[in-house]
Amino acid sequence: MQCIFAMFADSVGLIEDHGFRRFLESYRGQADQFHLGAGDFFRRMDEGGHCSALRQNLRRFNGGLFRQAAALPINEDELEALIAAAKRDWASVEPAIFGALLEQALDPTERGELGAHYTPRPYVERLVEPTIMEPLREDWEAAEASAIGLYMAGDHRGGRGCWCVSSIMTCAMSACWTPPAAPEIFSMSPWE
Repeated sequence: MQCIFAMFADSVGLIEDHGFRRFLESYRGQADQFHLGAGDFFRRMDEGGHCSALRQNLRRFNGGLFRQAAALPINEDELEALIAAAKRDWASVEPAIFGALLEQALDPTERGELGAHYTPRPYVERLVEPTIMEPLREDWEAAEASAIGLYMAGDHRGGRGCWCVSSIMTCAMSACWTPPAAPEIFSMSPWE
């Protein structure tokens, strides 16, 4: 599980320059020693700070997954399988899968003490949509109307400035809602 999460962290940039994959590759021909280096690597993921094996600082990955380094001895074939897996794009894996795996990896007593329970995306969306997304959507529509009004009144710079603000809001909301396409009048650069 620790290797899988490290591959995900590699893919989404939480570990810079595919550091975990490069770390795996550095043990080619020395797979029998990998568990020693991996133990150090996983401890650094738990604590955060400089990881000499990667020559970079790592964030602290809390949540208990790396509290105990669980690196096992492996052979060259197993190392190659890890390297092949690390070359994949883990960024597109649905976070719910990791949540379910992490929740199941915890001891039931510890899970209860921590209050650790993964909340599936549909439940989160059911809460977020009416409390956050709907008010933001109203703000976005108001900013869009203001931008169009300013542009139509001849204030091309002000109209584009409002469009910039509404575009930023759109980006913030894009995970749950896709806005209508921008009118052609806003396709030009605001500096023209």
